[in-house]
Amino acid sequence: MDKYNLALIEFYRRWEPFGGPPASEILAQFGLSENQFHARYRALTRNRKGARVPETSTGSREQGSTTTKYTFSPHSLPWAVEI
Repeated sequence: MDKYNLALIEFYRRWEPFGGPPASEILAQFGLSENQFHARYRALTRNRKGARVPETSTGSREQGSTTTKYTFSPHSLPWAVEI
């Protein structure tokens, strides 16, 4: 995989806990529309049979041969107060 595609995947995974990257950042970083970006990300993270590639972001923890994905929610924090 080339550097551009690796950067695209890492960029998405950094923004994923926040609901994904904003369209303005996608355009500035990659010169793609939001739809083009997401289509390319999906294509890059699927193998030939259509199964997702295992997560490798820093927000995951390996357990044996599987990977558990953790997502951040401010509501899961004990000190978070709903407004």
